[in-house]
Amino acid sequence: MLAFFGISLPALRIAGGIIVALFGWGLLSAPKHEAPAQANAPARRDGGDDIAFYPLTLPVSTGPGTIAVAVALSGGRPSNGVSLAAFMIGLTAAGAAAAISVWIACRSADWLAGLLGPAGSRIVTRLSAFLLLCIGVQILITGVTEMLAPLLSG
Repeated sequence: MLAFFGISLPALRIAGGIIVALFGWGLLSAPKHEAPAQANAPARRDGGDDIAFYPLTLPVSTGPGTIAVAVALSGGRPSNGVSLAAFMIGLTAAGAAAAISVWIACRSADWLAGLLGPAGSRIVTRLSAFLLLCIGVQILITGVTEMLAPLLSG
């Protein structure tokens, strides 16, 4: 599909890195008075900004950044048999681990939020946001490096 639209893998990595980094920055710089309890409010039918789910797993489970990361990481797929088999096994294991992590996080979100309290939840959210920002910047750096490699080596 990328080839159909003329999108290179480095361009996808740059765009995906920007999206993930901006999402991480948004979480990191959100006002500290926002309470996680608002996340349990029912979704509004008028298309408002209410959050319909607890955002504990959002960066892992949904969004354009997740799609860009998945496509960018799978773009490094080896072409020969043994390496390809190992890559597919690793990819499957990573997908299963992510699915199990999302399930556990969603299942225990209320308990975990109660255990951490408001201050602990803010700390975990800020640390997660910082890690997400770092992941986005790393993806962006990888894309820029790949894009500039032909120019710098010639």
